[in-house]
Amino acid sequence: MNFKGIAIGLIIFVIGFASYITLPKYFPNYSYVEGVYNTHETSVMIPAGADKIVMQFNITKNNNSIVAFIVKGGGNITILNGTPPKIIENQANIVSVALSPGEYYLGIINNSTDAENVTYTYGIFPASLISSFYSGLGVMTTITEIVTFGGIAIAFIAFIYELLSRKKRS
Repeated sequence: MNFKGIAIGLIIFVIGFASYITLPKYFPNYSYVEGVYNTHETSVMIPAGADKIVMQFNITKNNNSIVAFIVKGGGNITILNGTPPKIIENQANIVSVALSPGEYYLGIINNSTDAENVTYTYGIFPASLISSFYSGLGVMTTITEIVTFGGIAIAFIAFIYELLSRKKRS
């Protein structure tokens, strides 16, 4: 019996899966970005059909982008500025936008008919850092998924080939 193909496929699968699972440990800036999000995680109660400005923040020349998203609950994340505040960016669960230096507000809109306890987080980063971080993370995730599923495919094909070769020997 020749199980080399199955073994090779399983080894490739384990390598790909281990790489995927441990990505947060070795990917550059992952712990930094995750730490920023964990530090800023906050919960707020939003009345039914209402909006609430949950924080004020400053954008500088160096830290010129914000990523904000809802961790738990529903609603729209909104970025506002000016007096009276004008909506700059309004998205369903996540907003990621580069901004000009200035003072802004982060708001949450509850479109439901019930009051909602919303947990959100945000991070203010240099736009180049966060853009390259998420681009690179997407590429690495795709590569590890391809390796993982490639290993499964190799093992499966080798297994089928082994079954067919047994039938021919019989």
